[in-house]
Amino acid sequence: MLVLSRSDIDRALTMPEAIATMRSAFSQLSSGDARVPIRGLLESRSGVTLTMPAYLAGTHALAVKVVSVFQKIHGAVLVLNPDTGRAEALLDGASVTAWRTGAASGLATDLMAKPDARVLVIFGAGAQAPRQIEAVRAVRPIQEVRTIRRGASFSLADADVIVTATNSAVPLFPFSSLPPSVHLNAIGSFRHDLRELDDETMRRAAVVVDQREAALAEAGEIIQSGCDIHAARGQLVAKTKSLPSDRPITVFKSVGNAAQDAAIAQLILAKARSLGLGQVVSLD
Repeated sequence: MLVLSRSDIDRALTMPEAIATMRSAFSQLSSGDARVPIRGLLESRSGVTLTMPAYLAGTHALAVKVVSVFQKIHGAVLVLNPDTGRAEALLDGASVTAWRTGAASGLATDLMAKPDARVLVIFGAGAQAPRQIEAVRAVRPIQEVRTIRRGASFSLADADVIVTATNSAVPLFPFSSLPPSVHLNAIGSFRHDLRELDDETMRRAAVVVDQREAALAEAGEIIQSGCDIHAARGQLVAKTKSLPSDRPITVFKSVGNAAQDAAIAQLILAKARSLGLGQVVSLD
């Protein structure tokens, strides 16, 4: 079995190919070629542990991620041989999560944000922030990036793209502070009792999710606001749905999806093997 560290993964990947892989993953979700059960969620005294299996029939990718969200994100992704079930690789889960979440935001921005977006505002300066910035910059001509830390003052008047990457239980800003035609990637909250966006934003924006079933079960913004879901992102990728012209503000609400993990883990493993990265460990 090949063990791949954070540095191995960072050496293996580029953001454009990670975004392309997310496009493939969500296309398979849309077409029914992905088997992704609702993830397991186990709460303990100090945090939450998630189990996320997925199989992508179109690209023959099989993987399981176990991730713990405590003060920091820890975890691992186990890549399995889809024909034999044998463990082929173990990947650093925090790095996989940062890459695939960033790439997912990059894809959403490419599909939903205005082409000339130049100002990016990101709430949260944690582990997700660098990949989020890299991903948005990969698809839009961003000239200015503002990172908003907890308690800092801010203005959104000229924002073109906003990324929220926090574990907030209350909205970070009101709808009235948003400029026309802004796009938001809300990627931080992943439980029914957490939320980063207010009810008015969710009800007045065109809301796109990674998977309807998961969003309705886990996304606090959607559960608490009762908003309509305009589309799953795979539908935008497959062009079976388009964004409505009467809702210029757009929201991509993500709670994460194991199809993303399986797809990018398969890419990482292939790239690592070609570059001679990682450490081989025998389980026999």
